[in-house]
Amino acid sequence: MSALEKIIIDEISKKGCMPLDEYMALCLGHPQHGYYMTRDPFGRAGDFITAPEISQTFGEMIGAWLMDTWQKMGSPAKFALVECGPGRGTLMRDILRVAKLLEPFKAAAKVYLAEMSPVLMEIQKETLKDETINWIVDIKDLPSTMPVIFIGNEFLDALPVKQYVMKNKQLHERVVVYRDNALQIVAQDEGGGHAEIEDGAILENSPAVELFWRQMLARIKAQTGAALFIDYGYLQKRAGDTLQAVKGHQPVSILEAPGECDLTAHVDFEMLDLIAKESGFTSQRITQGAFLRKLGIRARAETLMKNNAAKAASIANDINRLIEPDRMGGLFKVIAVTSPTLTAEGFA
Repeated sequence: MSALEKIIIDEISKKGCMPLDEYMALCLGHPQHGYYMTRDPFGRAGDFITAPEISQTFGEMIGAWLMDTWQKMGSPAKFALVECGPGRGTLMRDILRVAKLLEPFKAAAKVYLAEMSPVLMEIQKETLKDETINWIVDIKDLPSTMPVIFIGNEFLDALPVKQYVMKNKQLHERVVVYRDNALQIVAQDEGGGHAEIEDGAILENSPAVELFWRQMLARIKAQTGAALFIDYGYLQKRAGDTLQAVKGHQPVSILEAPGECDLTAHVDFEMLDLIAKESGFTSQRITQGAFLRKLGIRARAETLMKNNAAKAASIANDINRLIEPDRMGGLFKVIAVTSPTLTAEGFA
């Protein structure tokens, strides 16, 4: 039994059960034993591969969006460029490389990486050793004296989710218990009626995602700016269990080896869009494939293939992986939030 599993079982013995969002938060972020606190999970040697690790063009397209948005903001002489969950620093490295094409933008950008993992922070320092970077743990730590643009790739999906199961027209929260010498998931007897959902259906919501989103929007409203987040999820909310675990690029039980597996859940982009619009922002959501195509990823790929004919087939395959509807291009979604006076480039 791992140290983290023992901690979880001890907590359950005190309280009787543990809500799924609390379990997920401990598995990923426990200070000593959490998944993200103890390892580099990215790449073929890790548990999963993200878009910036697949092709440099992904970060270059995000960089193009950022430069366009900065210009539409009036090209402020100084602004905070904030990446949430920056992984190995690959995305920011590619953004800052392409930013050299617009030196005033690069000079204006004060880069902040919001990172809780000491392991990943050290990797980011090496990846971005030639850049001036500021690290923060929470967006509350950002300065309030300049405009701000937030970005995040596969960040929201790692924030904890709650789950409820519908039985007899009542919602019952799903919780983790310890029975028969094993962790198990059961439904608790609590909740209110919800007649539109079929009996037995599972509903998810994430108070953590909503809290972060509202805090971020409040920061943008106070300082002006924009946000761009990319993740896998739904353009329209739907019922279903999306909480999943991955270890060594293979799906495993979410109860297997706590702290040793990546836990994620699909993001409700409709909820993010509604909150943004209710708060007075311009907000649009779209698939990753459509977003990248509108920003010109195919043209950029053609240039790379001409300059490196030996790797042309590999480059083409990587681009297809990012944009095709039956691959990441359809599974991943994008939401852009901007001040009402701005237009989000890359959207219809």
